[in-house]
Amino acid sequence: MVALSRYDNGAEFFDPASDASFTAQELVYSGQRFLLVTETGDEDGGQHLFEVEENSIAHVASDTIIDLETLFSPTISSFADRFNRNLSCQVSYKDDHELAHDMAQSLVGNYSSKSGPDGGNLACVWAVRRILKKALGRVVHKSDLTTTFENELDDCFPDDLPESDILPGGIVISPTTWKKVGSKIVRVGTGHVGILGEGSGESRLIYSNSSSKANWAQNFTVGSWYARYRDKRTERPFLPDSVLQPVEQLTRIEGQRQAAVRTVPGPPNQASSATRRDRDRGYRAARP
Repeated sequence: MVALSRYDNGAEFFDPASDASFTAQELVYSGQRFLLVTETGDEDGGQHLFEVEENSIAHVASDTIIDLETLFSPTISSFADRFNRNLSCQVSYKDDHELAHDMAQSLVGNYSSKSGPDGGNLACVWAVRRILKKALGRVVHKSDLTTTFENELDDCFPDDLPESDILPGGIVISPTTWKKVGSKIVRVGTGHVGILGEGSGESRLIYSNSSSKANWAQNFTVGSWYARYRDKRTERPFLPDSVLQPVEQLTRIEGQRQAAVRTVPGPPNQASSATRRDRDRGYRAARP
């Protein structure tokens, strides 16, 4: 393990006020030096990859998990291509949402992620997709990355719904995001994913993997999720502030990590419909 302070610009990439801890290790891949930083927080975790040049580092990629072999494969253009070459998406039935919600609720405190990535620290997608498989008997997603998961859902379901139309059992997802400040790429925050519960508005419950406990938990509400994963300092004009979509129903928050609420994919031959979300909550609803 190495200290970030070893690099001249190591401190520039991470917020000193963050409640997370960071461990770093140098790797050599195809003759190039890299620094792999693993972030551990109370409820979420992630990894960040940097290229090392002399005494400084340059950001390469961030996600729930970094896979060097896949990232630099000459035959695979992206992680999504590896898993989703024949992607097909349909809208789920109401019964499927109920099954997903009931399973998420029943497993609180009783679904360990210690056998998942990094002993549970990087297991948010890992836990969600296994719980959905357990509830529905089918695979919803095949990777453990928040960005891959969100991109897949966004490509499948680009239309948005009012929050009140999202059923319990939907997926809430905020992919890992970085931003450019001048000539620098600065970390915004680590992504996370969970399953939407019952309730309304910002008091609505969310279930997700707890990184620190390596167990399934009811550890967020919609309000606390927005508070943690929305960064008011960042402008991303080509992404909507708040968009809710059908199944997988999405909410993306402009700024720190896009926040998304979605439902799980269902059987084929069901059309999705959508209406624009109300704008009176201060989130600009707009299509990219």
